[in-house]
Amino acid sequence: MSFKLLTISFLYSGYLKSFYKKNPANKDLAYSEQLEKLLFETSEPIGAYTKMFNMHGISASCIITNAEYLQKKWRVENGFGSISNNLLVVEQIKKCKPDVLWIEGNEYIEKGWIDMVRSHVPSIRLFIGNHCAPYNEQMVEKFKNLDFMFTCTPGLKQDLEKSNLRVFLVYHAFDPQVLNKIKNDNSFAENDFIFSGSLYKGGGFHDKRIHLLENILLNNIELKIYANLEKKCKTRAKQLIYYIFKLLASLKMGKITSRLPALANLKEYSENLVPNNSKTLKKAVKPPFFGFDMFRLLKKSKIVLNIHGDVAGDYAGNVRLFEATGVGSCLLTDNKKNLTELFDVDKEIVAYEGIEDCIEKIKWLLTHDAERKRIAESGQQRTLSSHTVEERCKKIIEIINSELEIKLNIV
Repeated sequence: MSFKLLTISFLYSGYLKSFYKKNPANKDLAYSEQLEKLLFETSEPIGAYTKMFNMHGISASCIITNAEYLQKKWRVENGFGSISNNLLVVEQIKKCKPDVLWIEGNEYIEKGWIDMVRSHVPSIRLFIGNHCAPYNEQMVEKFKNLDFMFTCTPGLKQDLEKSNLRVFLVYHAFDPQVLNKIKNDNSFAENDFIFSGSLYKGGGFHDKRIHLLENILLNNIELKIYANLEKKCKTRAKQLIYYIFKLLASLKMGKITSRLPALANLKEYSENLVPNNSKTLKKAVKPPFFGFDMFRLLKKSKIVLNIHGDVAGDYAGNVRLFEATGVGSCLLTDNKKNLTELFDVDKEIVAYEGIEDCIEKIKWLLTHDAERKRIAESGQQRTLSSHTVEERCKKIIEIINSELEIKLNIV
């Protein structure tokens, strides 16, 4: 069965700034041409997935909600003036008339907004979403407005299903076209050992990740860290939240926190006091790379360290697994229950158990170059054969077709 798929998505603000800064004339392109260029040049999944869906006979398109110049161009071309951004998105959906609306971002899964879209766009049979990050009770309630969801680890699938949500597991993937776009690029010097990612404290994000990185640095191992390090003001804000909850509890006013949405959304920061970043970590962190520069960095690194966010729990599935192996780097990752379902451990990737084991394996890889290269090559072969965007798209299409058939039979 063929269907029309529309995705409401967004792109990294850093990529958008770079896209228009490199070529200011992009701002003046027609909407369709501007969108095509944005999707072609981005390294984010929305570009590769939209292209692959179309290659497999699905009429797929997307709305990039945070691309300001793109959205302004749509307003002008379609004669819309001062309506809100949310209503503008509704008008774009009405014009597309999709069968399936895939929503990325919490602001577009509010019940009132979805009900409005349902009434204006009767062609839509399924409202679906995707979530692979920390969440809270308020977000779970919003997820219930969707027909079903995708997520990227078995653990998250199990957790979300406990709230009576319909959830399908589809792992992240690698787009082999990335290799063509970074081929023969020598703009990056070779690194022995790196970490690239985000470092946010509390709320199910990266406390364990930060702890491991600090321990590696304290063991005098040369690790280059390219990361989004949380700003001091944000850490202070999280600390303040902790003390506010403690104060309310001491005044016997703890119940008020569940009644006020502003406080209820911050409950995850009330259980443990978020510590300040250490001087060791702050000194070591370098600015992060995005887009294809990030892939170039990974490719030029012998060993890439991966540490899942705290929300992943006992299961693997973050995107770095496939990005690092996809470009041909040797992946060193935290061991998880399902890791052997994705890779042959010690042959295609290397996995560690805890801090001491991680440090020991870092030292081994740094002194056994031939073995490291063999692991990296095998890991890349596995990703290019089993973990591509095309393989994931086939699975997604199969799931959506099945759900559409169920929906049509019910109706």
